[in-house]
Amino acid sequence: MGGSDDKTLKHNFTLIKCLAFKNKTKGFDQNNNKGSMILYNCTGHNNLVADYRINQVLEYGKILVVKNCVDLGKIAEIGNFAEQAKNSWIPPFVVTTEDFRSNDEVPAYGLRREDGELPDIDYMHLAPGSDLIDAGVDLGLPYNGISPDLGCFETIITGVHSPGFSMEICCNPNPVSDNGWLRFSLNTGGRCEIRLYDISSRCIKTLADKIVEAGEQHININMSDVRHGLYICRINLNQSPVLSVKIVKGNL
Repeated sequence: MGGSDDKTLKHNFTLIKCLAFKNKTKGFDQNNNKGSMILYNCTGHNNLVADYRINQVLEYGKILVVKNCVDLGKIAEIGNFAEQAKNSWIPPFVVTTEDFRSNDEVPAYGLRREDGELPDIDYMHLAPGSDLIDAGVDLGLPYNGISPDLGCFETIITGVHSPGFSMEICCNPNPVSDNGWLRFSLNTGGRCEIRLYDISSRCIKTLADKIVEAGEQHININMSDVRHGLYICRINLNQSPVLSVKIVKGNL
């Protein structure tokens, strides 16, 4: 949880990448505060009354900003005076349990790491293929991929946990001109689909669709008909997303 560095602003606070779950009433609550509030990349789940409830009119000149936040299971109650962007309750998003690797909060009660962070868990981390990945607005915080994810956990762009593939993928050369190749390893074989997406998350080309065996893969890619720019290359194995890598066409 973050807070204002100015100690004189007693009724102003900022929360960044916070997770609120299983509270007896509300997760992110105004608590009669009418000062400024900023919530960036927060996640609420399974709070008894509401995951978000901030609906009291603020004092003159105070602001409420809520961006890149996620709610699962409760309706977020945010006043119409708020500045909002890319929150999961705003269309076109439709959030279900399938968007998360796990919605079981029990592992979150385990021992914290030495730095005070949560233990390494799957709880409320976004699942491969979720449309909440790379769907946020840039808030000046570190992120992977073409845009920030929604919620408090950022997905690692080089891969996600699975016994079927390695965590490393290499595009050579990168930046690429017309032709290049991808190198990665698979512990299991199957149908491998490689698709190229632009910064608007629009699939513009299928680079490969073939049956592969387990082991190290060297797959040629043709970018000759692609405009200069930044792209995300996503690899599916047996119809499941497994790896992603940034690719630059030409020199940015």
